[in-house]
Amino acid sequence: MTDFSDSTMLKILRKIVFSVDESQTGKFFVKRNGKILATPLLIALCFIELSDVAFAVDSVPAVFGNYARLFYCIHIQYLGPF
Repeated sequence: MTDFSDSTMLKILRKIVFSVDESQTGKFFVKRNGKILATPLLIALCFIELSDVAFAVDSVPAVFGNYARLFYCIHIQYLGPF
């Protein structure tokens, strides 16, 4: 099993969100000593959502490329090659 405890992203996330090391029973947050702490399940969810954002940002140029061709075709069809 891979140990991700020295991951740069995990270190950054742990500075932002206080968390516990042991997993709980399917909960995102636990209350310890009067403090609300995140579980590893929430940290895993954050990593999944960050990868979703990365793929969404990556696909933006492809979307603009397809629509640019569409607008060019509409321009040629209705306005002529001016």
